[in-house]
Amino acid sequence: MLVKPLPLLNFFVAVVMFSIGLRTNGRELLNVVRERALLARTLLANCLVIPALGFLLAHTFPLNPDATIGILLLAAIPGTPIALQFTRMAKTRLAFAAAMTFVLSLVSIAMTPIAIEAMPQIAQRNQRPVLILIATIALYIALPLCAGVWMSRVLPEVASRLVVPLSLIATVAFVFLMWETRLVRRQAFNAIRGGGTVLAMFLLLLLSMLIGWLIGGPERETRRILATSTGMRSVIVVLYIARYCFTGSNVFMVPIVYVSLMVPTNLLFHLVFTGFQKLRPAKVPEGAIRIVLLLLLLTPAYSQNVNQREPEHGFTITLTGQSMIRSDIRSIAPSAVPVIQGLLKGDVVFTNLECTIAESGETAHEDRGFLTPPESLDALTTFGFNLLSLANNHAFDLKVTGIQNTLRETDRRKIVHAGTGNNVGEASAAAYLHTPRGTVALIASASGLIMAGGRATADR
Repeated sequence: MLVKPLPLLNFFVAVVMFSIGLRTNGRELLNVVRERALLARTLLANCLVIPALGFLLAHTFPLNPDATIGILLLAAIPGTPIALQFTRMAKTRLAFAAAMTFVLSLVSIAMTPIAIEAMPQIAQRNQRPVLILIATIALYIALPLCAGVWMSRVLPEVASRLVVPLSLIATVAFVFLMWETRLVRRQAFNAIRGGGTVLAMFLLLLLSMLIGWLIGGPERETRRILATSTGMRSVIVVLYIARYCFTGSNVFMVPIVYVSLMVPTNLLFHLVFTGFQKLRPAKVPEGAIRIVLLLLLLTPAYSQNVNQREPEHGFTITLTGQSMIRSDIRSIAPSAVPVIQGLLKGDVVFTNLECTIAESGETAHEDRGFLTPPESLDALTTFGFNLLSLANNHAFDLKVTGIQNTLRETDRRKIVHAGTGNNVGEASAAAYLHTPRGTVALIASASGLIMAGGRATADR
């Protein structure tokens, strides 16, 4: 790797944001504001409709916690400078494209703290990561953007001469960035696949583009710009959030995969759109255009899904022993996370949860209690575990409360498990883990050193 991805990403973001500022003057921004209905529809779609869509997808698919957070963040934060690499193809509305990218970039900055506070869990709850995140956004997004706007106002001739070379530099940096991160993006696909994560991201991308197209009004070029601007969520801001607020997790993998989906999809969309306009200059029924665009959007999704399918052979099961953990390992030993992840590969990754989940303030009545907070389950899923045995001699350390805590928290995270239950029927039932290459059943039980009363009965 010639250049580390993060400095290259920061450079690309700063150059593009500065270029957007150069392209955007007060008159063009005023024109966007004057189109009040269009602006209102754009803000409504990006700040309410698509976040609601992300929430629906996150709760429809059996996603792990990291994938859920990543998709919710993508849905909540609009606007990315990458969009200008495609929307500038709309020559007749180039000023509108730059101004809309400017507006959505400001919206992304405003939505970031709201999105972070709305997350179902925060890996780092102290203020330091959030302050670093805000400083990073200010340095690489807000500051270059404002500098570009200032130059376009004070030195308009210089600004106009800088637009073309900066666009060329940004394009070269973007292509180089995509090339340098090709292996990282492939690893990201492998890390988060399963549970319909990739499909959920495809649906978020495709439906967001369709929403952008539908709110664009009668002009096709405007629809074209809004389809891309709306579908391309702020992967850069989400990457920054993942880096500073969710360290030691796989949240950062989600925007990396989303980039891999949205770049070829939008490239094909704009190339076909341009060709369609040249080949069919006559007026075409609007319904036919919608059908064609929807088919174009679905084509890369289908082909990508086919490419990601694994051969039927080669089913892999990784078995480990006891997981006797008393805390969220990600927060106390973050450097160990990639090492553990590297060891835990396979379609099925199993462990025995040799502890019981305890909420804040709950303690064992005896010294033998092996208690752990709910966040330790998030650590296990981050490592790659997707199948748990809950039956062991520490499962009853908090009596019935501990059993119910553990069942509730594993179910909340949609982790497949067996061995305990609210009665003997549930405790002895098989659990099934469905994977793209097969299904595994687990039956779990424990014997020896079981605390009195720990055996499941017909009604407990």
